[in-house]
This record gives sequence, structure tokens and C-alpha cells, in this order.
Amino acid sequence: MRSEVMPQTVPYAGVAQLVEHYLAKVDVAGSNPVSRSTTQDPDTSSGSYPFNPTEAPKSPRTSGPASVGPPGSPCHGAAQYPHPHMNATSGNPTGDALLLITLLLAGSVWLGGYVAIAVVMLAARRALEPAARVAFFRALGRAYLPVGAAALLLMIVSGAALMRELPTSPLSVAIYLVAGGIAAVLAIAVAQARRMTRLRQAHVTDPANEQLAASAANAARYATSLRTLLGVLSVALVVLGALLARS
Repeated sequence: MRSEVMPQTVPYAGVAQLVEHYLAKVDVAGSNPVSRSTTQDPDTSSGSYPFNPTEAPKSPRTSGPASVGPPGSPCHGAAQYPHPHMNATSGNPTGDALLLITLLLAGSVWLGGYVAIAVVMLAARRALEPAARVAFFRALGRAYLPVGAAALLLMIVSGAALMRELPTSPLSVAIYLVAGGIAAVLAIAVAQARRMTRLRQAHVTDPANEQLAASAANAARYATSLRTLLGVLSVALVVLGALLARS
């Protein structure tokens, strides 16, 4: 007859029961040494903790709260540091200031010279004889053309440089179109002025030639139309520039 040996579990079971009984007395959950303190949680609003967990943490670089995002969002409570390029100025402030000064000076020379020539033309027609008037306007045109053309070129280039970082808009497109129109009309006006000078010189030499007189008169009316168009386009360019600067 085979005898079965019972495992020696009784002594160990008795020890386990004693441990459970003792842990129950000290209010510990089972044999897992996890404290079940009966004291109440400290009031976070009374400052029991060294910091209030409901407050956003302070940024080490600023004195204000560093929380970003609304409460409950993944970014709420995250430390916020200033971006190294946040306060960087786009472009070159000194260069932009120089461009603006160039634009104002060139625009003043262009528009001021345009008005001055109109006044000089009225005075010359009243004070000078036809032959002297032709010679005077020929000399005036040769002296003013480099100055006026340079002023117009500087005005267009400096204005375009100041607009380099602006987004394309109907206003900026209109400015480019008007500036191109001024340059084109100026080139036509210069060619026409030279032609009109030759016609007037021929008419002074032969005042009885009615055909030369009619051609000179037509050239004068054409020149007046071109000057008027240049003035309108110049004023339109200034107005569009002011509107763009204001927007």
C-alpha cells in the first residue's frame, strides 16, 4: 500500500494567516506593503504642497506663466521659451531707411522739376522771341534730361526695393504698371521733343512755309498731350504709393 506524503503547507499557511492578521491591524492592504493612510489629502489651495499643481509653471526666462494652450490641451502647462527669431526685424532697417530717403528725394526732383519746367515754359513764351525760345528749350532739355531721367530711375528702383517683401496685390501691380507707363511715355516724349525742335528750327528759318508751321503746331499739341499724360501718371504713382504705405 503506497503512502502519500502531504506537502508541508500547514506551517507556511499558518504564518501567512498571522501576517495577514497583523497587517489588518495596522491598516495595510493585504501582504502588499502599500500604505493606506487615513489622513486626508492636504489642501492644495492652502499651500501644503511646495507648489500649487493647478498653477501653470513659471518659465525660467520670464516671470509670467509659461503655460501655452488652453487647459486640457496637450500643450497646457508646457514650458514656453522665447523663440530666438521672434523679435527679429525682417529686412535691414538701415537699408530700408536709406531707400526711403532716396525715394523721397528722387520723387521730389522728378515732380519738382516737372512743375518747374512747366512754369519756365510759360515764362519763356512770354519773354523770348521764337528763335531764342527754340534755342533756350533745346539747351534746357539737354541739361534736364540726365537729371530727370536719373531721378525717375532712382524713384522706381528704390520704390521697387521697398516693396520687395510685400505680397503681390492689385495695388502693387498697379504701381508697377504706372511706373512702367511713366518710363515708356518719357522715352516717347524725349524722341518727340527732338523732332519738334528740328521742326521749329526749320520754321524759324523759313517762316513763310505753311507746311512747316502746321507740322510744328501739331508737334506742339502732341508734346502737350505727352506732358499732361506724364503729369497724370506721376501723380497717380504718388497716390498709389501712399495708399500702399497706408495699407
